[in-house]
Amino acid sequence: PEPVYDFTGASADDPEAGRRDYAALQKLLRKKSAWESPTTVYAGRFREPGPTYRLFRGDPMAPREQVAPGTVTALGSLQLDAAASEQQRRVALADWIASPQNPLTARVIVNRIWQFHFGRGLVATPSDFGVAGMPPTHPDLLDWLANQLMQNNWSLKHIHRLILMSSTYRQSSRPSPASLEI
Repeated sequence: PEPVYDFTGASADDPEAGRRDYAALQKLLRKKSAWESPTTVYAGRFREPGPTYRLFRGDPMAPREQVAPGTVTALGSLQLDAAASEQQRRVALADWIASPQNPLTARVIVNRIWQFHFGRGLVATPSDFGVAGMPPTHPDLLDWLANQLMQNNWSLKHIHRLILMSSTYRQSSRPSPASLEI
C-alpha cells in the first residue's frame, strides 16, 4: 500500500517544503483525532417504570390499551401490580424464572450443558423447546437432570459432575462401523 505521508523529499535547505510538510502532517493529525473522537453514550434510569401498552403489530408508535406487567399467559402466571417498582418487577421475574413450577429454565440449562459435553443436546433444537422444536430424545433424563439442578440450589457444578461421572460420558468416543452408518 502507498504510505500515508512520504518524508523522503524533506530537506533543511528548503524551508517552504518544510512548512508544506508540517501543514500536511497537521492535516493528517486532525483527521486522526476525528477518527478517535469518543462516542458519548447517555443512559438514564427512572425511579418508576412508565405504563406498558399493548402495541399494534409490535409497533411502539401505535400503542393500544394499557396492560399490567406480566408474562405471556401461555408461559404461566406472573401477576404484578401496574404500579410495581422496577426492583419489584425484576425480583418477581427472577423468582418466576427460577420457580419449580417453571421447569423450562432448568431444562434449557441442563440441555445446553449436555450439548457442551456431547456435542448434541437431549433436545436437538436447543433454542426452540416449543412445538416447532424437536422433542427430547430422553425426556425422563432431561426432567431428572432439571430436577437435580433445582434441588441442588441451581449448582451448575453439580450437573457437570453428574454428567462427567456418568457411564454415558465414560463410553468410548472412538467411531465404530455401526455408529458411522447412522
